[in-house]
Amino acid sequence: MFPNRSTIGHPPRAAFTLLEVAVVVVVLATLAAVAMPKLSNSLGRQRAALAAWSVSEDLRFTSVRARQTGLPHRFRISSSAMRVQIFMFDPGLTLVRDRFLNVEPYRISRAQAVNPDTLADQGITMINFDTYGRPQERAIIRFASMGQISVLTVDDRGRTSISNPTEGR
Repeated sequence: MFPNRSTIGHPPRAAFTLLEVAVVVVVLATLAAVAMPKLSNSLGRQRAALAAWSVSEDLRFTSVRARQTGLPHRFRISSSAMRVQIFMFDPGLTLVRDRFLNVEPYRISRAQAVNPDTLADQGITMINFDTYGRPQERAIIRFASMGQISVLTVDDRGRTSISNPTEGR
């Protein structure tokens, strides 16, 4: 047989066939489809834990500030407005700190409290601190982001603990 005129004097070219490229694209798409939900869960878990940690620090701040000023303070979290507020009882109520949880870096979709001092119809939880910085009630606050949950527990001595019941799923 006669050699192909297009290859005479030229080395053969190395190239991928269309089938090989298609197989690589399918494999990469499959890997991306498997990795995205795990990445999403991880991000949601981190956001919920960060919000719980941040609110825990706000509770400590409220306790310390009540001890330092010798005035009772009120910690308020609104699940409808996704807002944390700290008030000081001086002759009236003075706003000390005001922050939203539905913005970056938290992006919390729900903050639900389970304690007796919840105004359930308004979605507001209040924890009052006495002049010694002790909370007058216990609280359990659940934070949710992207289907992941972190739970902040406040005991009657003001100690906080955070758990992530959705870990390992």
